[in-house]
Amino acid sequence: MKKIRIDHGLGNLTIDDQYFHKIDNITHLLLPSNFLTELPSQLFQNMRDLTNLDLHGNNITLQNGELAGLISLKKLDIGENNIHQLLPGTFKDLKKLEFLTLWGNKISNLTKDMFIGLQNISSLDFTANEIVYISPDTFIEMENLKILSLVKNNLTSLPEKIFSATKKLELVKLQNNHKLSQIPRRLFADLPQLNEIILSRCNLSTVPEDMFWNTSKLAKVDISRNSLVTLPELLFRDTEYLKELDISNNKIASIHGSPFASLKNLQILHLEKNKLTSINEELLQGPHELQSLYLNNNNIEDIHHYAFQTMTKLQILVMSHNNITFNNFIRYDSSPISNCPNLQELDLSHNNIRTMFSDWMWILRKLHSLNLSYNNFTYISAQDLQFLSPRILVNLQYNKIATLNLSFLELMNSQTAVEEASTDMLVVDLTGNELECNCKIYDVLRYQEKRMKPITYNRLRMIINTLSCRGPPPLAGYPILKLNSLTFKCEWQHSNKCPTQCQCFHWIAAKHLEVNCTGASLTQIPQELLNPTFPDKLLMDLYLDNNSLHSLSLNTSLNKTNVTTLSVSHNYISWIEDGALPRNLKELKLDHNNMTRMNSSLLEFLTNRTNVSLHSNPWNCDCKALDLLGFLQNSFRQVKNLYNVTCKEGNPIALLIAEEICPVDQTTIIVASSITALLGILGGLLAALYFRYQNEVKVWLYAHNMCLWFVTEEELDKDKIYDAFISYSHQDEDFVATKLLPELENGTPPYKICIHYRDWIVGEFITTQITRSVDESKRTVVILSKNFIKSEWGRLEFRAAHKQALSEKRARVIVVVYGDLGPIDELDSELRSYLSTNTYVKWGDPWFWDKLRYALPHQRRPALKKSRGPDKLELINSSAIIKSSTPPAEVAVNPLEVINNLSNKRCKILNELNGFTNNGFANGACEISVKSSECE
Repeated sequence: MKKIRIDHGLGNLTIDDQYFHKIDNITHLLLPSNFLTELPSQLFQNMRDLTNLDLHGNNITLQNGELAGLISLKKLDIGENNIHQLLPGTFKDLKKLEFLTLWGNKISNLTKDMFIGLQNISSLDFTANEIVYISPDTFIEMENLKILSLVKNNLTSLPEKIFSATKKLELVKLQNNHKLSQIPRRLFADLPQLNEIILSRCNLSTVPEDMFWNTSKLAKVDISRNSLVTLPELLFRDTEYLKELDISNNKIASIHGSPFASLKNLQILHLEKNKLTSINEELLQGPHELQSLYLNNNNIEDIHHYAFQTMTKLQILVMSHNNITFNNFIRYDSSPISNCPNLQELDLSHNNIRTMFSDWMWILRKLHSLNLSYNNFTYISAQDLQFLSPRILVNLQYNKIATLNLSFLELMNSQTAVEEASTDMLVVDLTGNELECNCKIYDVLRYQEKRMKPITYNRLRMIINTLSCRGPPPLAGYPILKLNSLTFKCEWQHSNKCPTQCQCFHWIAAKHLEVNCTGASLTQIPQELLNPTFPDKLLMDLYLDNNSLHSLSLNTSLNKTNVTTLSVSHNYISWIEDGALPRNLKELKLDHNNMTRMNSSLLEFLTNRTNVSLHSNPWNCDCKALDLLGFLQNSFRQVKNLYNVTCKEGNPIALLIAEEICPVDQTTIIVASSITALLGILGGLLAALYFRYQNEVKVWLYAHNMCLWFVTEEELDKDKIYDAFISYSHQDEDFVATKLLPELENGTPPYKICIHYRDWIVGEFITTQITRSVDESKRTVVILSKNFIKSEWGRLEFRAAHKQALSEKRARVIVVVYGDLGPIDELDSELRSYLSTNTYVKWGDPWFWDKLRYALPHQRRPALKKSRGPDKLELINSSAIIKSSTPPAEVAVNPLEVINNLSNKRCKILNELNGFTNNGFANGACEISVKSSECE
């Protein structure tokens, strides 16, 4: 068994000499808090291997010889045992003891003879005793002592050279000795291994200049929470490896010279909670490696421009709770902190700063926290938020910010091209400020409502949801969150000032200016409002109600202004001159005036205006009021209170008829009525004749190419099932199925097509099927190729379609030339004759689909106002093809001219068609191929 722990806890533990007699090889014996009052003299005689003994929390009074036998003991804890004194030679047998803890006792004096035999002691802890005196030679034999703790005692002074023999000393803790007011000279000098000294919470008012001399390995010094008023200039002369220095919570008002000049490796410096009033150029010139500097809670007002010049590695700078203004740097637009490019945290809260300096935004690119809360900022613009640091929190809480101008925020963020997936984010906290809810708050409301460009929110997040209005008075204390940018109106503030008799409110979202001059005792319109540049490209709503205006004349014309709403109700207006009203007027309120009449040009101007109020005027209802009557009856939807627009006698004008206002002569009425009756009878007779012979009339009109808007092709072909029947050789089926058919059936407009393999009835005679397909289709589309020419069935289909066209005297056949047909002379005579005198469409022509659709049946179209005449028959020039191939037209030819020039029997065929192709007009998308030699 190596380790024994007895924690009785319920009462006094009684131990005799034989308690551990049979247990050998114990290395750790832990007997804490067992209410032991004494130790048997022979208790540890057999514990030669014991290295760790814990007796803390008992009530033991050590006597000489009680620890005899512990020749291997290295660690002894007898803290909290109510020990008042240590007898000489108490530890004389503990030759190997390294750690002795006596914390929480009541020892008052320390002398050399108490520690006889402790030559190997390395750690001595007297924390929380009542020590008031330490003899100068107490530690004279402790040459291996490394750690000494005298925390929380009653020391008033320390002997000189008390540590002269402890050259291996590394850590000294003397904090919380509240009566220790002075330190002897060279107290910690000449200690080559000393690494850390803690002297905080004492009552030191001064420290000797040579206190640390020749102690070169010192890394941390804490002299905080004392009463120091200054620092000796050479205090840190030999401590060039010092990394952390804490002089906070003292009473230092000024530091002369450069006490930190030798601290080349200092990383952390605490000077907070002193009484410093300025930071001069010399004070911080030494610590080039400084990373954290704390100057908060002083009285600093002035900082030299080069105070931080050498601190290029500074990462944390805290200067809160001072009187800093940086006012003397405003003209440079750069603060003293511009020399700290690696700064990450800057705390300037609780100062008097009122300017955002450019170096904070553009030079401190590693800054991620800028605390400017509780300062004197009154104005923040979008330009003040252009931080180049990737992620940063700018704390502007509880300033005096009355204006937050974000008018250029969207533009600036778009120029920085922030990616949607970017992790860069600027967070600005404006909690605790009250904004003036004037026109400049409009963009704040847009931001809050997420009505700005999305890229703005990828880069900037402002905490403004708790802000309220400081003014104007009607909005004081009103939460900004409840304002709506779309309806927000603010007092107009512009170089074009509002007339003194009026109030001007800018409705920013609608780009309107409301000018309210109601009840201002005006006899004419203020001259400022007649200026065309007022209100600077904004639409204006002008309210001049309850004044003393008698007319609207050209002398006070609003014609060139941007007024869209003009309200002049409750005035004495009796006359409005032509051209006096605003040209962009949409709403006119003219009620409750002295208007008796309104001329036709003015009424024409008011036509189609959104709203017009004309009621409560003494209108004259005579012949000159006919235009007014017509206006009211035709524009009744836009006239408010229509039936309150009355004659001066009280009759609603809109309910009157012209004869009541202006009676007409009876003879004129009789003549007009007679003519109307005769025209009605004649029209009735013509209508009866049309309905009796409707079909014959339409056929005659269509055959004579007259009133084609009235006689549609749909009327003549209404019984046809298909728009077109496609006749082709089965060897060209791939072209028909993959190219032609999908485009015709699925294109615009879609056509209903009859095709062999889909629409023919299985088992029926082919000749019968051909005849029926041609009869049931409005057109027959012949795919004319070498394969078709060789096909007997193809020629049969062509003849059937051609025969039907001749019988109906209408062009029913559309020829699509597919591929090269070879010499024209080798074609069937009937085909050759047809191609020479009729249109065809060639596959491969850039206009192929347009021409083909134009040749196919047409839908009903609106009537044209006038006939287009011969221009309907103009044809499109075809592209040239190789010689001996199927011949196209040499030039675009008018079919009527072709017919007139024909002298052979083909001319007879065309004459029998009565000169019409494709229902009385030539499809402009087709080509007519004619050899002049065949028409001679």
